[in-house]
Amino acid sequence: GWEGKAGCLSDADLAAMESRHKTKMEELEKKVDEAKENAGDMEVLDARFDVARFAAKSLSKDEALDAYEKVLALPKLSSGKKIDCLMEGARVALFHGDNKKTAELIEKAAKLAEDGGDWDRRNRLKVYSSLSKLLVRDVKDAASLLIDCIATFSCTELCSYTEFVVYTIVSNILYIPRTELKSKIIDGPEILSVANEIPVVARLVNALYDCDYKGYLQAMVELQPILVADRYLQPHSGYIMRELHVLGYKQFLDSYKSVTLESM
Repeated sequence: GWEGKAGCLSDADLAAMESRHKTKMEELEKKVDEAKENAGDMEVLDARFDVARFAAKSLSKDEALDAYEKVLALPKLSSGKKIDCLMEGARVALFHGDNKKTAELIEKAAKLAEDGGDWDRRNRLKVYSSLSKLLVRDVKDAASLLIDCIATFSCTELCSYTEFVVYTIVSNILYIPRTELKSKIIDGPEILSVANEIPVVARLVNALYDCDYKGYLQAMVELQPILVADRYLQPHSGYIMRELHVLGYKQFLDSYKSVTLESM
């Protein structure tokens, strides 16, 4: 069994950890009550966010989402703070692999953003939406959102900028026309700034554009373990590899469309 193995909690350790979490939650809830009695709405909001953020880090998905619902239930909550709360809740659902709940929370935030969200929140929401779509294999819609956000990406709580560029390239290579592949991906200044950090992905897109099919297939072989190791791409690694194969063969065979028996 797992008992006694390094890195595994014993029943006693688990009970002690749960006790510490319970004590911490009681302390944070007490601060909420104190803020309600002695302070203003902003202090109550901050205290309620502290509860939700601790729950997100230390408790179950349902407990964390319930804590964010309590934030949303506060009176006089601005649309900006509601959007922040919904995005943080979406991140909890995303972490636990609940794609349906993630999409639901992002959709609610998007409706609020249409009416009263500022530029930064709307832009960050597009990043959340793009990665949510990527997880449910809506790669085409994800691709357009990813490339729109690449110049203004700031959601490092979801992934690094380099990882975001990889998602942008891998999704867009499947859908955008050859001319746009050159201008937006290969020569895109934001992508060029990190190209040295992602040599395999850079080789893949350049080989395709240059019609270097041997190099393209070699880059695909090297890409596969990168896809498998990534939390957003791993569920669809087989699909992406298959579509990349089709893309390469299609481009190669398209050049023979005009060949007829009469011209040979």
